[in-house]
Amino acid sequence: MAFIAGVAAMGALLALAWVYEVFPGDEWALLELRQWRAGWLDTAAISIAELFWDNLGLVIVPPLALAISLMVWVGRAEALLVALTPLAPLANLGLKELAARPRPDAALALLEETGYGFPSGHAVFAAAFLGAAIYVLNGISIPGNSPWRRRFLRIAQAALALLILVIGASRVYLGVHWPSDVIGGFLFGGLCLAALAIVRQSVQKKR
Repeated sequence: MAFIAGVAAMGALLALAWVYEVFPGDEWALLELRQWRAGWLDTAAISIAELFWDNLGLVIVPPLALAISLMVWVGRAEALLVALTPLAPLANLGLKELAARPRPDAALALLEETGYGFPSGHAVFAAAFLGAAIYVLNGISIPGNSPWRRRFLRIAQAALALLILVIGASRVYLGVHWPSDVIGGFLFGGLCLAALAIVRQSVQKKR
């Protein structure tokens, strides 16, 4: 039921993005973040952009590397979940063409980006891949199951969740996406992750 509601919400956002170039609060939030700009923050945000998308290999290699590790350590179902996460940003390219929503004015941006803005590809990848890592960590059983080891897993999950938010915020900070682009990206990435989790459960049942 939650998945169906998410799909409906994504469809509504996609339709609204097709009609409206800016959602209420988008311009205000972007301009507010501009006031935080500083040299070291600019460098950090640009580095995140280059790390997680500009180099296509870094979108594909980490999920595959983690998938191989999981296949050896945990199991095939978890490996399949992670290995398929690069499909999310690829599918997102189709949504961008459907929405055909322009990015913010280039005068507001710290770097040059091409293509449409909704949904944010960085946000989709972060929600799908890093979300998959959080999901897999939740199911890992540590030998001994001591409290400090469980706490370590929770800290790792919290750090990954924070990184997802940082990646999304960096897109608005750089002026290359409206906040609603990022929200749409998080929602679509989350839906892709949910779909992959369903696939994982199916594989696990067959085993």
